[in-house]
Amino acid sequence: MSFTRVHEKGILLLVRVTPNASKISVTTENSDHLCVRLTAPPAEGQANKQLLKVIAKRLGVAPSRISMIRGLSSREKTLLVEDVTELEAISKLRAP
Repeated sequence: MSFTRVHEKGILLLVRVTPNASKISVTTENSDHLCVRLTAPPAEGQANKQLLKVIAKRLGVAPSRISMIRGLSSREKTLLVEDVTELEAISKLRAP
């Protein structure tokens, strides 16, 4: 399995978030989901906002091209990223 799925509008990213981390990191250590450590707390959607910014920067797209379609109040989330291919996303997210 992979942390990506093809969608008619782009790709879906399966993400597991760890808020309140000491530093921001994105890893693909588990092939079932993308592991993202965030410094923001989960309160008031701060971690969700930071997640969208981190993924957008890593993929080189505007944050407005990413939407959270599942997991708004959960650690496991599904993001829809528009205008990015699956291979492009995988290579950019696995890069150091």
